[in-house]
Amino acid sequence: MNIFKWFQNSPKEEKLEDSSGKWYSEPNIDAVIVYYVTKDGETCVDVEINDYEDSTMENFYQLLSTLGQDEIFVETLEIVRQGFAQAGREDMFVTLATKVSREFLPNSPEEPCLKPSDVL
Repeated sequence: MNIFKWFQNSPKEEKLEDSSGKWYSEPNIDAVIVYYVTKDGETCVDVEINDYEDSTMENFYQLLSTLGQDEIFVETLEIVRQGFAQAGREDMFVTLATKVSREFLPNSPEEPCLKPSDVL
């Protein structure tokens, strides 16, 4: 699912779940972890597992094991950057990247050493 599709449509037009109540419609997906934030600012996590077979649990373990990896965060941020660029909103990505860098580097100076606009 392309999350940037959500930015292009109003929330009333885009239904997040299919008729089965799942966040996804691919038949070959074993497990899904969806992070989202409500309008109230509450961060939520939704987890769905297709079944409890050993192979599904192994795939779910692989998914869970990637969550704490720095590479996954960097890759996710790159996907976000590409989505903002496709939407013509590179300026919003710069704002987001600046906020993220301040969160991870709270004692850093006001200006990052490498500005997000430099990598665009």
